[in-house]
Order: sequence, then structure tokens, then C-alpha cells
Amino acid sequence: SSSATAVRDGGAESPGSSSATAVRHGGAEPPGSSSVAALRDRAPGTPGSVGRTAPLPRAANLPRDRFAPGQEILEYLEQANLFIVPLDDERRWYRYHHLFADLLRSRLEQTHPGLAPALHRRASVWYEQRGLTAEAVSHALAAGDVERMARLIAENALPMIYLGELETLVGWLDALPEKLVHSRPWLCVAYGWTLAYAGTFDGVEPLLREAEKALVGLDDHIEAPVLSEAEGERIVGHIAAIRAYSAALSGEIDRGADLAREALQHLPEEDLKVRGSIATTLGSMLQVGGDLVEASRVLTEASDISKAADDRHLAIEILGDLAVLHVTRGQLHKAGATCRDALQLAEEYLKESGRPLSVAACAHICMGAVLREWNDLEAAMHRAMEGLALSKQWGPASVSLQGYAEVTRILQARGDMDGALDTIQEAELVAAGVSSWCRALMATQEARLCLAQGDLGAASRWAQESELSADDEFGFQYLSGYIVLGRVLIAQGAFDEALRLLARLLDLTETAGAMGTVIEILTLQALVLQGQDKLDPALARLERALSLAEPEGYVRTFIDEGAPMGDLLRQAAARGIRLDYVSALLAALEGDAKTRGAQATLVEPLSERELEVLRVLATGLSNKEIAETLFIAVGTVKQHLKSIYGKLGVHSRTEAAHRARDLSLL
Repeated sequence: SSSATAVRDGGAESPGSSSATAVRHGGAEPPGSSSVAALRDRAPGTPGSVGRTAPLPRAANLPRDRFAPGQEILEYLEQANLFIVPLDDERRWYRYHHLFADLLRSRLEQTHPGLAPALHRRASVWYEQRGLTAEAVSHALAAGDVERMARLIAENALPMIYLGELETLVGWLDALPEKLVHSRPWLCVAYGWTLAYAGTFDGVEPLLREAEKALVGLDDHIEAPVLSEAEGERIVGHIAAIRAYSAALSGEIDRGADLAREALQHLPEEDLKVRGSIATTLGSMLQVGGDLVEASRVLTEASDISKAADDRHLAIEILGDLAVLHVTRGQLHKAGATCRDALQLAEEYLKESGRPLSVAACAHICMGAVLREWNDLEAAMHRAMEGLALSKQWGPASVSLQGYAEVTRILQARGDMDGALDTIQEAELVAAGVSSWCRALMATQEARLCLAQGDLGAASRWAQESELSADDEFGFQYLSGYIVLGRVLIAQGAFDEALRLLARLLDLTETAGAMGTVIEILTLQALVLQGQDKLDPALARLERALSLAEPEGYVRTFIDEGAPMGDLLRQAAARGIRLDYVSALLAALEGDAKTRGAQATLVEPLSERELEVLRVLATGLSNKEIAETLFIAVGTVKQHLKSIYGKLGVHSRTEAAHRARDLSLL
């Protein structure tokens, strides 16, 4: 707790404390003595061990067997609810009660007003030695030691970002004088990484130019430390890496890949963690650019680096990117297994540290995409929402946008078109603050959603405003936009133009090995040919799509196409084409239709959240258990239940479950 002082019962002494307890070892005040008496009994002019701990969020760590009386006092004080509060189940860490801590700080300021900065400085050193960076920086700030603070921030910026402490990092950097930041290349780099991950790219390049100026003219800055040639090379590598990341989110894929390679040339081989992170960025850009084979090689190499560096955070990030690559290649089972590996590492970290690892966001979102395709929509939503929440903690705008897009797809699959539209429009607001490239990607997703809603006018306006044409020359990175353009052409009845475009897209994706998209394009071709009453070629396209999709368990790619796909699947079943798989797809399609039909019979349909509550309610959980499962308040559960009862016309949980089953909502 930053507002209360903590005491620990075992380990090395803390700064500013000779005994590390809330009372003195030897001659301790008797149990029940007041906090004022504990301070008043000190010799005049001597702050004493308790007073010296006043500025500290944690104090000492002394061996139990050496200072048993101190441990007994701690236990007594806790039992008596005096002064201290335990911070862990083992009763090794304690904090002072916040009122007592305030009293200590006030007393210290009154009796020794000049001592607090020195104690904060000692505390900063103590925490740094124990790897507690956040506390070390906070005490350096409290001590007014900007030089120490600057060094700590520069050395720990990337690890802090990986731990999801982006907002904290921004606050620290903003607290430093601008002149100091600009005179320190490493501080400019730290600030550059922070703004890049936050998606605030306008401020990145000026900082990188300041870093380059400071690097060239370092000797002219008397107050700045002179760096070695090797250190300068590392800084140049970081600058190139930040520019690579910025280029990627601006859609400059080729430039970004070149900059990432440049960064790797400047960074020393032993700088494993940063090299692994940059290799991950390079692999992602290669994937977006359509070089999936090279992307796989680079990401596998990055994974090896993460193992050599024993860096769990980096390993999880790389596994998330590898999983996305597997989805692109149509390898859903491999993607799911890779996500599970990443999430297992994240779970181990959670058990050890008590906090979720934000860098696992991509793995959660990708797992959501796999589960959605397998038509496990409830589990998919849980994963996607968890990933979106973590991505907002972590900071990278690119991951947050993936999360928004996936949640939109899941809501669409559930039939919650209003919720899907709200989500993708929220994503567009986020994307607008990042780059026009990201904004265009989210607008494409909205156009696809409009088509699913039957709003051809809105989708046609998107096609016109985007200035895309079926005759354009395009690369792999623009694939999603041209697929949606193909869908618009189909909806407009421009079948010949749509087929020409889809044929070119099929060549592009087959060459790249993007089999997930190949399946989608074959499905669209089949629907166009069906619309032209060309049943045999339509079934031939469908059969090829089914042959690629069945081993990986694809479902939503087919049933999201609705009634026209149902007609085509029944034709395929009549001819005995992959009968078991086609029958399973038809059953899933009919299940979708029943659920949406049941909703339509209600005067006021249930919201998506109400459906979630209803599904959990039917398992017999209590209100409290429902709240814990859905991560909402108990009061919110009660409000949803009241609304559900009203819409279903029932008066109890049992009646609600029966009515929902009658309507095929469960």
C-alpha cells in the first residue's frame, strides 16, 4: 500500500529501520500502548526505528529465529488489531494501519523535516537491490532524486510495459524535466517505447530525433553520462525498433520489416530479451505482408530466444503471435494448442505473483477466435473479453483492436447486431487515434457487419468511400478490405465482377498458404455460382472448401452465411458430399435459426448480457456465483434477473429456465 507503511518479519534490514518492526526490539512498549506513546518515548532529537520507517511502503525482513520477540510482537499487534495489517497468508509482510502511518509521517516531518528525502533515497536503493522497480522509482521521485529516477526508468521501461504498467510509466516520465529527458538518449527511447505502445505516434518521432541528437552530441552535455560505443549501438537498435513498430501500425509493412532487421543488426547477440521482442514484431509484419513461411521461421527463432533468455513474458507474447499465424494458415487445432501453452504460462505467473499477465491478451483473443469458429460462442466470448480487458491494461493499441474485432464477430454470431455495432464503432474511435491504416481496418469490419445486418446501403457507401475496385492491384496486407468488397458486389448482384475479384484473391491466398482465408473465398465463390444457378460448379467449390475445413472443425465460416448456405449444404447432402460433416453444419445452422427465431417471438428480446445470465442461471448457480462467473456485481445480477423475468413472463428461476428451454434459448 502506498498510503501505509509495511513491516516484514524475516530477511534483511530495510532502509531507515534498525529493527524492522512496528515497535522496538528490546524494551518494546507493552501491548496496548498507544501509537503516540510509542513515538513519545524516544529520546529527544532521535526519530527511532519506527519513525524512520514512516516514508516506506515496506520495511525490513529479519530472520524469525534471530528476532523471535519481534515476531511475537507482530503477531500480538495483529490479533489485537493495533497498528498493523497483514499483507499475505504466511504473515511475513505487514503494513501499518493508514492512520498510524499518517501519524508517523507527520511526526517525522515535525521533528526531522530534512530526513525524509534521505530515507526515501535509501529506500529506493533497497528496493532496487531486490528487483522492486516500481517502489524504487516511487521513492526516488519522493526523494527528488531525478538522476536516480531517470536511470531506473531508462533501464526498466520495456519490462514495465510487459507487466502492464504503461500508465505508471507515463506518469513517471511526465514527472521528469523535459530538458533532462531530451538530454538522455535512453530516456528518449523509454518515452518512445511508451508512446508507441500506447498508440500515440505523433509524439514518438520527435523523441527519437532528440535521442539521435543527444547521442551524437553527448559529450556536449556535461550533466549527462558519456556512453560507450557499444551502448550507442544498442540505442540505435532501439530507435530502429520503435520506428519499425510505428511503421507496422501505420500500414507501412515493408518499411517496418526493413527497420526491424536494421534493429537486429545493431543490437548485441547477448541482448536476448530485446532481440526476441523485435523478432516478434518482424514476424508479425511478415505475416501481415503474406510471407507466412518466413514469418513462421522468424517467430520460431524468437521463441528459441525467449527460452534462452528464460523470459516468460516474451514467450507468451511470441506464442500468441504464433497462434494467430496458425489461424491464418487454417490450422485451428495447432492454434488452440499454442494458445493453451501461452495461457498455461500466464496461469503459472498468476499463481506465483497474484496478478494476471497482461501480455497474455493476444493468446486469449486468438483462443476466442478459434472457439468462435468451432461455434463455442460462450467460451469464445469469455476469452475475447478477457483478452480485450488485458490489452487495455498492457497498452498496445494493435492488440486492443484485435480484441474489439473478435468481440464484434462473436456478437454477430450470437445475433446481437446492436451490440456488435456498438463494439466496432468503439474500436473505430480507438483506431482513429492510432493511424488511418488502423481506422480503415476497423471501418472494413463495420462494413462487413452492415452486410450481415442487411444494410446494403451502408456497406455500399463504405465501398465507395474506400475507393477500392475489383480491378485494383493489391497486396496481401489489404486482403480483408477486398474480401469485404467482394461481399458487397455479391449483395449488389454484380456476380461476374465478384467472381473475377474472388479468383484473384484465391490465387493470392493459396500462394501465401493462408488456408483459413482460402476456405472463406471458396465458400463465397460457391454462393455466387449458386446465385447464378450453376449448381455443379457451386458444389465443386463447396466440396473443396469442406475438404479443407473438416479436419480443423470449421463451423462459423459456413453457417454465418445463413439461409443461402443452408440451401447449398442440403444440396451437398443430397449428393452424399461429406455427409457427416455437412449434417453437423446443418444442425448448427438450424440451432442458430431456432435461437434467433425464439428471440423474435418475444415482445422485447433478451439482451446479450441477459442471455449470458440466463444460461448460467440454468446451471443452478446462486446470484453470488453468477456474479463471480460473469465478473459483475451481485446487484447487477439481480437487475438482469428482474428484466429476464419480465421479458419471459415468469416469476422464478425455475420458470425462467423452463420458458427459455421451450423457446430454444438454452
